[in-house]
Amino acid sequence: MLHHKCTNGLSNKAFDEYCTILQSTKAFLDSSIPKNYYEAKKQIRDLGVECIKIDVCPNDCMLYWKDNRDKERCDACGESRWISGTCQSGEKEASGKQKVKRKVARVLRWFPLIPRLQRYYMDPKTAEDMIWHDKERTKDGVLRHPADSQCWKTLDEKHRVFGSERRNVRLGLASDGFNSFGVMGTGHSTWPVFVTSYNLSPEKCMKQPYFIMFLLIPGPKGPGNNIDVYLQPLIGELKELWEMGIETYDAYSKQNFQMRATLLWTINDFPAYTNLSGWRHRRFLPIGHPLRRNLSSFNGRREHDSAPKPLSGEDVLRQFRGYHQITFGKEEHAVCGEKRRRDDNELPYNWKKISIFFELPYWKDLLLRHNIDVMHTEKNNSESWIGTLLNIEGKTKDNLNAREDLKVVGIRGPLHPEALGNNKFYLPPAKYTLSLAERRKICQFLRDIKVPDSYSSNISRHVQVQECKIPGLKSHDWHVLMQQLFLVAVRGILHDDVTRVLVEFSDFYTQLCSKTLRIEDLEALKKMYLTLCKMEMIFPPSFFDIMTHLPVHIAREAIIAGPVHYRWMYPIERYLYTLKKYVRNKSQPEGSIAQGYLADECLTFFSRYLSAEINTKFNQIGRNSDGDGATTSSHESPIFEDACRSLGKPIFRTLSDNEWEEARMYVLSNCDEILPFIE
Repeated sequence: MLHHKCTNGLSNKAFDEYCTILQSTKAFLDSSIPKNYYEAKKQIRDLGVECIKIDVCPNDCMLYWKDNRDKERCDACGESRWISGTCQSGEKEASGKQKVKRKVARVLRWFPLIPRLQRYYMDPKTAEDMIWHDKERTKDGVLRHPADSQCWKTLDEKHRVFGSERRNVRLGLASDGFNSFGVMGTGHSTWPVFVTSYNLSPEKCMKQPYFIMFLLIPGPKGPGNNIDVYLQPLIGELKELWEMGIETYDAYSKQNFQMRATLLWTINDFPAYTNLSGWRHRRFLPIGHPLRRNLSSFNGRREHDSAPKPLSGEDVLRQFRGYHQITFGKEEHAVCGEKRRRDDNELPYNWKKISIFFELPYWKDLLLRHNIDVMHTEKNNSESWIGTLLNIEGKTKDNLNAREDLKVVGIRGPLHPEALGNNKFYLPPAKYTLSLAERRKICQFLRDIKVPDSYSSNISRHVQVQECKIPGLKSHDWHVLMQQLFLVAVRGILHDDVTRVLVEFSDFYTQLCSKTLRIEDLEALKKMYLTLCKMEMIFPPSFFDIMTHLPVHIAREAIIAGPVHYRWMYPIERYLYTLKKYVRNKSQPEGSIAQGYLADECLTFFSRYLSAEINTKFNQIGRNSDGDGATTSSHESPIFEDACRSLGKPIFRTLSDNEWEEARMYVLSNCDEILPFIE
């Protein structure tokens, strides 16, 4: 019944009436049908599907948790725990009237991690999947999974007791803010915190049914630098899972074991898009490289600095030595109304705080602690490229100020702006400058292009040919444009030097985003600094913000941590869209999301035990299905297929690579349009 409620979006009132009807039916008079939705939720409470509310200081200073549970005011800023004008329930005024119930100013919703990890081992099939990384993974030196990475192997070598138990869980943490109302003009930011298990096979570990939402940080403003205050419950559970572990029953091996867990890294978008100096890429060139002596194409100076070395966890802790943690909370709120000073304990090397993750005993041993998100770097670089080449207003990096920079530095004299009088200037064309007709030709190509279903969104809808604009694209659309479509569109139009650099840049992301990676190929990709140096010789300094520089580092991260599709934001962004749909009561968006998530969590758990005759999220029919049959995948059991055949339903399954190739060759061999090419 709960599964039916979740899959069909029944309201609580409809579910209550559903229960009343069943209770009045003769066939169910002696059964334990719940009276309402509240009674039904009580029956599944022991499964660990729960949400715990923790009161928070409205200025993000502290949690009213553990020893601070009964406090009325914040220790740091003195702000009341409650919204002013409300009183505690049960108290009475002098007149004998009941006082209004007090309302908490800010609430953090905590979904305990330990029982949810234990549920992975309650179902025999899922419990078997949790040892996939050791049992079925191909071990030939190719990077296909985080288990193939140096980060995973180094942690197991340094902590052999943990690495000796293959059922111990390796986690990744992801967090991002989103507008829960879905209205762009509304300034509301809700921050969920997710964890996912990398023990699972590649087709499962980054899918929504296997995500665990651990925290839901309320809006309307994001936590910012104070997010460490909200992460205290997470760090507490991770410490317990690392140091002592939790006794857990393994339904696959039918025995108990002490389950431990570790956090491998975090996944999130880049915290700031501050523009930095664009002449840093020559530092990565080998000593003696001729471009280090090139004066006219760069900033007019020789480059003598060597490439900076990545910091290890021990290096970071060494920099923090002698300093203590900052005081969290909003700066404008403090005790006695005085503005809190952050510079009393100014941390070195531009650090804003000592990360709470260093409280984990193993955090300093990790080779990669925080990932640079490939999705956002590729999207922003694509926007810079296309915005500049199409000369889109507000997006192009080539303007009067950019040309003035060239004049100030004293390089590329032919590109300096020429004054025409009346505060007007003429910008001489550069190698990347396209005429209006050429830009419209590129846009017309993108307007006419047709792609297969599920390949991308309908990019042609967004193309404005006359205005030479492409507004409203999503991150994945930029991914497709950068790696494939835009290269075809500009072929034969751009200057050869610009085309070669664009091809190298595109090829870098194409290889990096492959499902399988080889160390020798990634070592070659680490020379991305050569491509960036070529770009510096073509484009103005304003083109090189922080996002243009980050590709220098992401190839090294792939060597350490493996394929990028386990560490980028695409799955997280899709899940945020799912959470946004849970909001029904806009006065309580976080409460709506919490209830929707718990219902979906029940749905996922129940689906593993329901028969094949019931439509679940694991056997749903694809949107392009031609029949009423059930959809199955390669991991479904023969019992499922037999049940479908007995019901007369067709079975839809995923074709193997060989079957796809045979079908493709059959179509090509029997298509009239191909006959001239065959001849």
